[in-house]
Amino acid sequence: MLLNFSGVLCMVSLMLVFTSCEEKETSTDPAGTVTIKMMNCGNGCTQAHLGGSSSYFVIDADNNFYGDAYSSWQFVSVGEVKRLADVKAIPKSAEWTESVAVKSGNGYIGKWKKYGDIDGYWAVIDSTYVRIYVTSWIEGSPGNIIGAEIKHQSPFKL
Repeated sequence: MLLNFSGVLCMVSLMLVFTSCEEKETSTDPAGTVTIKMMNCGNGCTQAHLGGSSSYFVIDADNNFYGDAYSSWQFVSVGEVKRLADVKAIPKSAEWTESVAVKSGNGYIGKWKKYGDIDGYWAVIDSTYVRIYVTSWIEGSPGNIIGAEIKHQSPFKL
């Protein structure tokens, strides 16, 4: 009888252990993901370049994503996400802006408009999208944010 009770107690204990384990998501990043430590423009102004182009975006001195001065950039926040792969679509209520506040744990989509000559007129000839995930802040001293570690992937097809 004692042996049966010990066996049942052991099985119940194992069930509690296995049912209380957290499910861990795989952290595989999409193909072409780039991880970069970006210093804001008050601390070095790291440029995140899009593959195959001269265009880039930065984190300005006020900790906003902002496009280079020679291109037309717009950004939209998709809010809190767990990883880059969770940045999948533009929220229906989103508004594109020239800069957007950088927040750790948030995802973003950036749009770079390439201009060129079409029948003698300067016009948008192409748009490239990039998805961005802010993994963490970079602090110079406690509470002094000097940049962020991000992951980005482009081109990103919507």
